[in-house]
Amino acid sequence: MRLSRLGRVREEHTTMTGLHKAFRCVLSSRQALVAALLFFAACGSAAAHTLGQGYLMVDARPDGISGHVEVTLEDLDKALDIDGDGDGKVTDAELEASMPRVLDYLRERIGIGAEGNAFDLVFGDYEIDNLPLGRYLIANYSSGPQTVPPVIHLRYELIFDVDPDHRGFLVVTGNAFSDHVNKGEETSLVFAPDNRTQTFDLRETSRWRSFTAFVGQGIWHIWIGIDHILFLLALILPAVLRREDGQWTGDLTYRSALWNVVKIVTLFTIAHTITLTLAALDIVTLPPRFVESIIALSVVIAALNNIYPIMHGHMGWLVFGFGLFHGFGFASVLAHLVSNTRNLVVDLLGFNVGVEIGQVAVVAVLLPVLFVLSRRNVYTRAIVPVCSILIALLALGWFTERAFDIDVLPI
Repeated sequence: MRLSRLGRVREEHTTMTGLHKAFRCVLSSRQALVAALLFFAACGSAAAHTLGQGYLMVDARPDGISGHVEVTLEDLDKALDIDGDGDGKVTDAELEASMPRVLDYLRERIGIGAEGNAFDLVFGDYEIDNLPLGRYLIANYSSGPQTVPPVIHLRYELIFDVDPDHRGFLVVTGNAFSDHVNKGEETSLVFAPDNRTQTFDLRETSRWRSFTAFVGQGIWHIWIGIDHILFLLALILPAVLRREDGQWTGDLTYRSALWNVVKIVTLFTIAHTITLTLAALDIVTLPPRFVESIIALSVVIAALNNIYPIMHGHMGWLVFGFGLFHGFGFASVLAHLVSNTRNLVVDLLGFNVGVEIGQVAVVAVLLPVLFVLSRRNVYTRAIVPVCSILIALLALGWFTERAFDIDVLPI
């Protein structure tokens, strides 16, 4: 049903009145200023929904090892400053001019060996591939003729010194030591700043190692996915309150507050699990920029709904609907890990379990704190509106950056 012009004016006036009251509460509370400063301190260094990923592909045979290394041009630019004109994009020409430095960097920070000896890896030809997570350099390497035992040592130290959130993945593309003739592309190890060097037994065929590695990555993705955390926070802020006569009141029991949060998290989990699975299995895919823009928009709407709750009676649909897009966002970090459906299912399950563990951990920390705060008037008068406004502003900046490909936020 369309609103008349007068109806739209009244609606806008009512909305602005609600925002005006919220800002008056914000400006009239000393505690609100403290909350705002703490919020900015927590989010000031947070990046939007990103996860730097590199890959060490290995084809292992008793007489030698070969494969390739994959790393985004964006990450290489962070480490080596190869963007000559400073426009924020690495061109093919800029990469070609920097290839001697890039190959030296790969030789220094990628290592494979066994029994205390490092293999002499020779990097040869390379190519550029456009993948869902960005433009990747694919650099081939070979150890040449080399006796390879079944237990090898691997070292991956790319990007960590400039981006501690970066992760490297070992993908065994060929394995002559396994009973399986064709293992496919199975992620076997995950490298991080605190485990740059790891040992791998090529005779192992268990998928447990891959599953547990992806559980950890799911947890880590929630930890660094500030947009997902803020979406949950925006939903949980009023979950400890009761809506009565157009006002939030803090007289809800902990049991009722817990039940509200359980419903929210359950709906969000069901929604993002559906689309994470569909996207990871390549059944349904959406453009990454569109997905990331909708995720940012979901945070804006959820936060503003706390100030002017026009969706209060339909929160289930709001959570479920936007949860579907968050699932596509989660799937983006799995898009390039495997090409074998059997292995993908194992990794997908582990990643999803990790995401749920991460969500439960966030809720377990936030809910008791918010419930205690909700007993005080400052919570409804200042903390909720302040946090909601700041969340909305931050997410609006993300939306602008993602939708229009321009830099807005200084973070």
